[in-house]
Amino acid sequence: MARKDTSKKTTTNALEKLFLHALGDIYSAENAASRALKDLAGAATLPGLQAALTAHRDETEAQRKRLEAIFEMFHARPKSITCQAIKGIVDEGETMLGEFGDTDAADAAVIFVAQAIEHYEINRFGTLREWAHELGKPEAERMLSEMLDAEYAADQMLTKIAEDQANRAAEGARAGM
Repeated sequence: MARKDTSKKTTTNALEKLFLHALGDIYSAENAASRALKDLAGAATLPGLQAALTAHRDETEAQRKRLEAIFEMFHARPKSITCQAIKGIVDEGETMLGEFGDTDAADAAVIFVAQAIEHYEINRFGTLREWAHELGKPEAERMLSEMLDAEYAADQMLTKIAEDQANRAAEGARAGM
């Protein structure tokens, strides 16, 4: 039986290559998120939810430009690597809205999908920020930190809308109100 080689490949820029790969993944995810947020805003019935999703979509557009600037800091061309995770979230969202989009739970479903997108972005921006720190790129770290803060704020705003309005509307329909 052959032994598996457990020695690590050592290259001076392995983390940088990983960083750029992950940056391409989140670049792809931001493009998909922008389209999804537009669709989610269209599916929302609460005016505050529509406005919040539209505002965050505009923020997402600005984040794409920041990601392009980060690629430049690494002397790399922006490269989109198809993000299978966000594709799955968007597909699941389409299914969710197909099932609940015409019910009193529509806004709760919209928030469910939007928060799944936010949580993915929080995960990626957090990791990329730490890697930028390790790679000695303080400007990239700062920009990623700002993007991470924006995602946390969007998530908190969606939670507030869910707690204050959307979940109650869905629950009220179930209770026969």
